[in-house]
Amino acid sequence: MSKILNVRVNKKLIEELDKIAEEEMTDRASVARKLLMEGIRRRKIERAIQLYRKGLISLERAAEIAEVSIWEMIEFKNELKVPDTSDEHDVLESIIAILEKRGYKDISKILSEEKTKTTS
Repeated sequence: MSKILNVRVNKKLIEELDKIAEEEMTDRASVARKLLMEGIRRRKIERAIQLYRKGLISLERAAEIAEVSIWEMIEFKNELKVPDTSDEHDVLESIIAILEKRGYKDISKILSEEKTKTTS
């Protein structure tokens, strides 16, 4: 369901919106909606990266917060040159979660059994 949002902006911003609308052969409102959605998406990604950089969340959780795939989050992290904050355990948990989301069952159980076989 759509709702109306009224926002006051300065003349310069209106001119910029009109310029983009003309270039894209669309209307000002469509451009404003598109830019607002892009800004919100970017803000979610930046916030998730910030929390990841501080070591407060895993990369998988960052992807969930940003509402992007784990692969997109890895790309953003690499583009921003954010160092890895995950240890091996975090990486393994992320891999297990991804596989289980894709329909693989009891991955953690299988990995535990394999680890037991190799250490015996």
